[in-house]
Amino acid sequence: MIFASYHGVIVGMIGFLIRGRVKTEHVADIFSYYVCKKYRGGGIGSLLMGEALKEIGKSERVRKVSLAVNSENHSAINLYEKFGFKISGKLLQELKVNGKFYDELVMEKIL
Repeated sequence: MIFASYHGVIVGMIGFLIRGRVKTEHVADIFSYYVCKKYRGGGIGSLLMGEALKEIGKSERVRKVSLAVNSENHSAINLYEKFGFKISGKLLQELKVNGKFYDELVMEKIL
């Protein structure tokens, strides 16, 4: 996990995991990516993603980074695309929030 703080308060975070199975050990997954609403739009998300990709890139075995995003979260999708992620699939009704279903997009970046 990588955290962003402002005046000692955590305002964002991103987690990633490099897979351990032999057939998928070349893949890293990004998860738990969040910036507090008050601090969005100020570049914190870009800084977190940049740091995560830099750390992931230190592994000689990783060749692909994968993540999933709510299909209605256009600002996040745009951010991921700026970092070279491309949509590779869609998970239908993957999320359920307050009784409403949402699709998730699978996005991947080949290193």
